[in-house]
Amino acid sequence: MLLSLLLGLLIITVFLLFLRLYKLLGKANVIADELSRQIIPEVNKKLNALNIEEMAKTMKIVSTISHAFSEIASFISLFKKKKKSGSETEM
Repeated sequence: MLLSLLLGLLIITVFLLFLRLYKLLGKANVIADELSRQIIPEVNKKLNALNIEEMAKTMKIVSTISHAFSEIASFISLFKKKKKSGSETEM
């Protein structure tokens, strides 16, 4: 009789502990959701800012390379014109 009473109290205690744990996990999930709603946008903003800085650096490099190729092309064009005008005067 005493053993069954103790076993019943043990089962009720375990059930209450699981219920309390479930409530704590529920609160933890709510807190985690709230934190993720606050933190993730901030992290995204910072990542976007980094991406924009990286894209700006890349665009500057591309612009510099493009300008260099443009200068080389104009130099070659000028050299060809001089060569043609020099060969025409010889004829």
